[in-house]
Amino acid sequence: MPDTQHAAPKQGITDEGYLTDSWYLAAPSTDLVAGKQHRIMVLGEPVVVGRTPKGEPFALRDICPHRLVPLSAGQQLETDGEWTLQCPYHGWRFGTDGGCKLMPSLTDDSPYDLSKVKVRRYPVHEANGAVYLYVAHNPRSDAPPAVPPPEFGPLPDKPGFVIHDVFNAHMDDAVVGLMDPAHVPFVHNQWWWRPPSVGLKL
Repeated sequence: MPDTQHAAPKQGITDEGYLTDSWYLAAPSTDLVAGKQHRIMVLGEPVVVGRTPKGEPFALRDICPHRLVPLSAGQQLETDGEWTLQCPYHGWRFGTDGGCKLMPSLTDDSPYDLSKVKVRRYPVHEANGAVYLYVAHNPRSDAPPAVPPPEFGPLPDKPGFVIHDVFNAHMDDAVVGLMDPAHVPFVHNQWWWRPPSVGLKL
């Protein structure tokens, strides 16, 4: 007899084990130049992050829904008083809200409703020299973030220095270790972690 039971869909985590309904660091504020944008990968998905000429940060899925061309390769142009990102293939323009604002190939008498075309928008938050984006579990959700943006207490307006590095780490290594105080007196007092010559003790 075939197994007809199906596992309930996971909420808050992808099949690959990435946490959703969470905020992620998108870029240091200094990496987002006004009027420019670039591609990053977040939870295995391409995202275009940028800053409008007015200085507002934004994040959208970096795939035009028309022909799957990276929006990050386009340019920012003003459309009816708002800044939009133009796809480099057919010139479709998307606002920072993800909505399509212009399809140059449509004629004035075309009945097509532009509001039906959207690209995924990621809510953004900028504070203390960093830009964060929120990844909702439901990619079509327009609801506000389920959790508030990260708050680290009193920090300077911008970091003193930034180090870029890529860690090939599972969640157990990257997150669980940070929440495991039992390892601290063992690992962090080892010679290879904190040499006695520095004179620091936990």
